[in-house]
Amino acid sequence: MRCSDFTRAQTLLETSRAIFHTAHALSGEAFALNYLGLVAERLGQREQAITHLEASVACARAAGDDWGVARGLSNLGFLFHLAGDAPRAQTLLDESLAIRRRLNDHLGVAKTLINSGSVLNQLRQYARARAAHREALEIFQTAGNRLGQAICLNNLGFTASCQENYAEAQSFYAHALDVYRELGDRWGIATALDNLGATCTELGDYVTARACYIEALTLAREIHATRRLVEAVAGLGRLAACQGNLTRAVEWLTCALHHPALDAEARASVTRFLAELETQMPRAEFDAAVARGKMLDAEGAFIGLGY
Repeated sequence: MRCSDFTRAQTLLETSRAIFHTAHALSGEAFALNYLGLVAERLGQREQAITHLEASVACARAAGDDWGVARGLSNLGFLFHLAGDAPRAQTLLDESLAIRRRLNDHLGVAKTLINSGSVLNQLRQYARARAAHREALEIFQTAGNRLGQAICLNNLGFTASCQENYAEAQSFYAHALDVYRELGDRWGIATALDNLGATCTELGDYVTARACYIEALTLAREIHATRRLVEAVAGLGRLAACQGNLTRAVEWLTCALHHPALDAEARASVTRFLAELETQMPRAEFDAAVARGKMLDAEGAFIGLGY
């Protein structure tokens, strides 16, 4: 999975899960189901991901495996965050965090704090979100966990961006990108590039923004990271609008909006931006662009729109 070969990982995990199930090894099955859920999410299969993670938690509870319960709850909470259900997400994450603190599972605490910070951003509780990401970062730094550090840096950048501190966000994202490149984590690279593209757009550096989005989109296509790909499409749409190409912007944004992998927070943002564009364009031109956007496939839009 860390190599971003998600389809291969899915096949291996399905085999592993079947073996554990046959052997009535509930903790092992919970472990396989947990990662099947994570892989499904990376592939844009969110409903399947939730099903796998709910089954993982159930197996872990039946086995009396508190570590497995906490792991599954943390990841399930993050998926409900992506689906826009912040209250349910926070309930699951609070339970996960309590278990992991009781077990003195420091890295587990950091992983759950990452997810809690994302939910707190969604709830606009930015000071608490920053504190969660800072605590997680300190744990990962103490452990020498470079991947965890990169994730925290990226998330601190997102919190700064939410508060319109774009220069600070840019610094965090650039640092995260350097670490992801050092590790060869292609999912992480695409994530940081997408976020850096959004920040550069806000700062008016459209050349750098375009380069970031195109690299993120290309990489996401290579590793079949559907959510990352769709978010890059949306980012390019926003960039096109800032550069005055409203027709292309509507096409890209509509393409992203009608893809099921787009998370709830991004979907709300795209919807608002399209509503703004609707007021700036002739009705016939806007409707035609929306129609073309609905016909686009996110995988093929990269070529279809001239990028």
